[in-house]
Amino acid sequence: MRRLIAFMALALLCCVSADAAKIIHTEVYSKANKKKLPVAYVLPDAYETNRSERFTTMYALNGLNSDTKIMFTFMEDIITGYCDKYNCIWVIPDNGMDSWYLDRPGKMYETFCGKEIVEYTDKHYRTKADRLHRILVGGSMGGHGALLLACLNPDEFKIVGSLAGVVDLKTRPSFLTIDFGKSKPDSVSALSNIPLFKKYGFALYQDIGFHDGLYDMNLAFHNKLKKEGIDHVYIEREGAHDYPYWREAWKGFLNFAFDTLAKLEKEESK
Repeated sequence: MRRLIAFMALALLCCVSADAAKIIHTEVYSKANKKKLPVAYVLPDAYETNRSERFTTMYALNGLNSDTKIMFTFMEDIITGYCDKYNCIWVIPDNGMDSWYLDRPGKMYETFCGKEIVEYTDKHYRTKADRLHRILVGGSMGGHGALLLACLNPDEFKIVGSLAGVVDLKTRPSFLTIDFGKSKPDSVSALSNIPLFKKYGFALYQDIGFHDGLYDMNLAFHNKLKKEGIDHVYIEREGAHDYPYWREAWKGFLNFAFDTLAKLEKEESK
């Protein structure tokens, strides 16, 4: 009986693992930073079962003081579930903890996350290597990063999301401690670069919690986009800058992203 139970448990484990997305923690060499940097990849089950298929890529940017593993601590089920549901490769690149996705000596994360990791991923994985099939999204500092990197690399990304993102780097005294390198706060703040969002025509999504300390700047960003006639989706929901909020915000964005992708693919096929 014990052998039978052990065999059944092993069979069940094999079934589960065979159908689950695969999480890979690796390192990628960055020429700009002259060293290898951590990157997490999540491959859908179909990546192994259908070797002729190519996949949409989701570039997910972390917030301040986060690494490539923290996102899995509170939403691994969401990541792997959506990865398999929509046959999408997730890429979570290193952010240098406090890089703000800017280029400065020793921390060239604008280049690494906006250019190098995209080139590496398209070269080493079976991706659909075009603007429509690269999705860029981030939370908090990562929301700032997604909006910034999209504007700096408009030919690389079409669907872009900011989840409780820092959209204005001039409103808080604590932001003055950021090492901007050769950049100025105005030049890299989403709120100051509204014309770029109009020029490049992103499928843009913005989400913020009612009780988040970043609520006012996000509302200002939304109102400015609206005033300029820039099409975007703006969501306000219950929650603060915490894990319960992030789980719901990520699910909201992912539903938007893949619904939008399906519509845009249909339009392109006409």
